[in-house]
Amino acid sequence: MMVSNSELEKTVELTETALEKIQEVMKQYDEELYLRLFVQGGCCGIQMGMALDRQIREDDIIVDKGILKVVIDPMSFQYVQGSKVDYMTEGDGGFVITNANLSQMEDAACGTGCSCGSGGCC
Repeated sequence: MMVSNSELEKTVELTETALEKIQEVMKQYDEELYLRLFVQGGCCGIQMGMALDRQIREDDIIVDKGILKVVIDPMSFQYVQGSKVDYMTEGDGGFVITNANLSQMEDAACGTGCSCGSGGCC
């Protein structure tokens, strides 16, 4: 599924620094690559991740950022909405993905039905 209208293009924000660094890494490969954003985890928290991917899966949601396509699987999409990808140059440097919406969803999910045991969520 291709997402190109202005509302969904705002699903993921890439800072200029992050975009430059992603392009720098992608230039090392002689093939078309996509930036895949995903979530993983469970009761102890949801963690966001990113990777370069060679393929787009049939059910992926594609956010076209012009010079870069961001691909997101349908399960991760609800958690990825509102994310910001940045590249920090301080210290060792590295990519940072933030999403204020994600912490609100985790708080709501941990309110009831957690299977972590009597101590509640991690």
